[in-house]
Order: sequence, then C-alpha cells, then structure tokens
Amino acid sequence: MGLAVTVQRGHNFSTGEINRAALNNGATPTISITGSVGISELGQNSVNDSKIASGANINVNKLSVPTGNVIVGASGVGSSLAPSASGTDGQEGGVKLLVDTGTANGFEAISTNVSTTSGDVKITRASSGGTRYLSLELAPNAVQGVHLNTDIVDDQTIEISNNKLRLKNASVPIAKLASSSNSQAGFLTFGAGGNVEELTGSSAGKIPVTTANDPVLKTYNAEVQISATLPNAGTQSVGTHSLGVVPSVVVLYIECTVSSNSTSKGYSAGDRVFLPYTREDYEYNIWADDDEVGFITNHEISGFNKGNGSNTTLNSFPQNQWKLMARVSE
Repeated sequence: MGLAVTVQRGHNFSTGEINRAALNNGATPTISITGSVGISELGQNSVNDSKIASGANINVNKLSVPTGNVIVGASGVGSSLAPSASGTDGQEGGVKLLVDTGTANGFEAISTNVSTTSGDVKITRASSGGTRYLSLELAPNAVQGVHLNTDIVDDQTIEISNNKLRLKNASVPIAKLASSSNSQAGFLTFGAGGNVEELTGSSAGKIPVTTANDPVLKTYNAEVQISATLPNAGTQSVGTHSLGVVPSVVVLYIECTVSSNSTSKGYSAGDRVFLPYTREDYEYNIWADDDEVGFITNHEISGFNKGNGSNTTLNSFPQNQWKLMARVSE
C-alpha cells in the first residue's frame, strides 16, 4: 500500500462574502496523508544506515537469502554464500567450513584436501539416524614419532627412541606371545625366508628339523614293541612302527617286566639293557622299512647281572621276564 495525500480547500468562494478573512482561509488548505511508504515510493539506494533506528530489531526473515546460504560481505555489500550441493557421507571435499582465510576475501567456505596439501586430517560428513555430523579422519601415515608423548610408554617394555616406538631388549614375557593359530603344541621357528613361523602338530613325540626349505616336525624316539617276550635264537621278531618312512635311527633294547627276584639278575621292572653288545660268537641282524622293525640273532639274548661289579659271566635273560623293544626316529 502506498501513501494517500488529501488536500482540502480552506474556503469555498462559491457562496458568502469575499473579504480578507475569506482570502486568508482560501490560501491555507488542509493537507492529510494516510497509508505507508511502499517499495514503489523508495528510490534506489535511498535508505542508508542513518535512516534505520538503532535497535530496530529487523527480523532476519525480512532478508531475501537462498535456502541454506549464509550472508558475507563481498565488494562492500552483502552477498549470499551457497553451500556445496555435492556433499556425500565420507567424501572429502563434500563438506566445507566457514573459515577466516586471512586474506582480502575474508571468510570462505573451504574443505580439506590431504592428497594435494600433504595434510594429516581430513574432514568429511557422517550421518546417523537422520542427523549429520562432522567426521575428522587421520590420513594414512599421519601420526609420526614427533607426535608421540613420552607418557604413552612405560619405559620398561616399550620405549621411544629417535622418535620411534620400540620394544626394549628382553622386555616381552612369554605370557604376551600370541597363542598358536590352531591351539596345538609346537615351536616357534625361522622359515626359509628368515621369518618367524609357528610349527605345530597334534602328534606327540615330534621335534623340529631344519630342511632346505621350512623346518618340519619329525618323529623322534618313538617306542615300538618288537616282542612281548625275548625271542628264541634263530627266531625273527617283527614290530610295527607308524613313521610312514624308513627310520633313520633304530635303538634296540630289552626291558624288564617283573620286580626284582632271584632270577631277574638284579633288574627290576622298567630297567633296560641296550643291544647289541659284543660277543665273539654273537651274530644278529636288525632291519627296518617304512612299516616294520625286525630283529634276529643266533643266540638267546644274554647279559651280565646288574650290580655284580667285576663279574663277567654271561647268563641268558629269562625270556618271560623281559620284552624286546626299539626306539625309532625319522
């Protein structure tokens, strides 16, 4: 609505006497103004700061600003700063902050770009449940030794040296080592490339053995019963082993199976006598393949009494008080 100006004459000369008073009244009309000043009545650049009252409390919704924009000064006048329309969650450059650039341009909406500026922190946007958040993310290899505080190490097991974290010598207890990946018993070994590797197995009686490649587990000193009693002369006895290959080592022995008595030559259950021993007329044969161990001799197995000092008389061992055994290794 614009202004309405009404002019009312001061005297109507169509009637009455024309005198000085009438002339004075006719020269003094009544003027009334109604309405308000509209946009059409204001000239361009006609309203300046001096025309606006202090504390005018002008509502910001009176300003014409595009949705989502902010107002900044540009070339001496207000200007709207538009947001980025391409922002997506997790995308660097898709979200910007209003920053004082310290230049004549003043405030600008700028983003991080660690790939071109060698920066350490990038800013992205994240969303959860319809709410948006700023997300600060460290760039790869951003944390360096110079950023480490000495408070992060105990200086007993871990120390900072030359801006690097390192384990102190002899500082890692056994309890800190990781368990085997398959929960089996075994060993830590060095592989062919020099790397530490675990070597585990579910079978007992194995030891690590180096090869041209990585170490392997091989059976060591596995027990094989060849005969439950001592064999007669000229009788071959055979026991089965489980190596799956021809043993590289075979150790033969007899083991006492009874408590010490008058015929056991002073030996008790569990005592062992290792074979063969040297005797002028004693001949024997021990053989092995990938499945069995065999033994044959031309004499009954005999030996000296246990603990008889200088007694060198050979006596046959009671066959039913001893068993013939072997230990085999891969």
